[in-house]
Amino acid sequence: MISSVSEIYRRNRDKAAAYDKEKALSETRRENKFLADILEHASLPFAVGFPDGRIGLVNQAFEQLTGYTTEELHTLDWSSTITPIEWRDREKQKLDELRSTGQAVLYEKEYICKDGSRVPIELLVNIVLDLNKNPKYYYSFITDITQRKQIENALKNSEQNLAEAQHIAHIGSWEWNLKTGNINWSNELYSIYGVDPNIFTPTLTSFTDFIHPDDEKYVNQHVKLLSEGKSQNFDFRIILGNGSIRVLNTLAEVGEFDKNGKPSIIVGINQDITERKEIELKLNENIKKLAQSNKELEQFAYVTSHDLREPLRMITSFLQLLERRYHDKLDQDANEFIGFAVDGAKRLDAMTNDLLQYSKISSQKNEIIPVDF
Repeated sequence: MISSVSEIYRRNRDKAAAYDKEKALSETRRENKFLADILEHASLPFAVGFPDGRIGLVNQAFEQLTGYTTEELHTLDWSSTITPIEWRDREKQKLDELRSTGQAVLYEKEYICKDGSRVPIELLVNIVLDLNKNPKYYYSFITDITQRKQIENALKNSEQNLAEAQHIAHIGSWEWNLKTGNINWSNELYSIYGVDPNIFTPTLTSFTDFIHPDDEKYVNQHVKLLSEGKSQNFDFRIILGNGSIRVLNTLAEVGEFDKNGKPSIIVGINQDITERKEIELKLNENIKKLAQSNKELEQFAYVTSHDLREPLRMITSFLQLLERRYHDKLDQDANEFIGFAVDGAKRLDAMTNDLLQYSKISSQKNEIIPVDF
């Protein structure tokens, strides 16, 4: 009796175990099919690759990305046919890293599409090992990064154009972290100061070492105002390692505040305006010289015109006296000659008087009124 019950119990237990295995297997199949459907219809390209270069499972997005059908992809070698030669060493390094660490790797490369075009991609690659810990296959999620690369290239070109413009304009930018004291310089700023970025470390102290002694107090005042969050615009002189003196203009303001509302980062630019300052100095000197020359010319015109009037009056008077007294005793030609001389002397006197009035213009206060031309 006991033996019979025991046998029935064993058989029922085996049947239940078999049922559970079948149920579990069926559930696993349903899950695998569900997962396969998700991968097949996902917008993110997916592919399985084998160490020997064969391509296994791929989804529709991968077909659309490369332009190949699944059947065509199964005949290709992913490591050579669709991978450009210049990317192969890079990919090998990443897969070696994946095999040694077992951790997924993320890297960029390009695919050669069916039409010969290239598409930049980013791969997230995982590995499955066999019982001997050898690579069984890789599975990858691929992202088309064409738009990202276009943006990166546009940004790179923009940065290059900005750097070139800064170089032409002798403008260097900097950033000062008030919390850490760190100061970052742009490449052009190192060039302006004539120092090697691989050797020189910009700090408040090393920056101060360049300042002209006569400008040091003045600059420190502006630095203090900057640290208090007040924008500044000022010029100062620096002495380079070769002894030459350069004039810089600084524009600076707060770039970032901390949680307490206090300045934490100051950003600014320095422009080398030495040549401009030299031109301004020369221009100011020329203006002063021109003003002095004009003043001397006015004085000369005044003195000359004033002194000339006396002999002219005498010439005119005696010519008129000759004309009155000897008019009847001279022939017609002589009287005509005297008339010409008198007329010329009068005109010269008028011109001299005009010159005298003109020389007084700058020294007189005249009311300026609108004139209908």
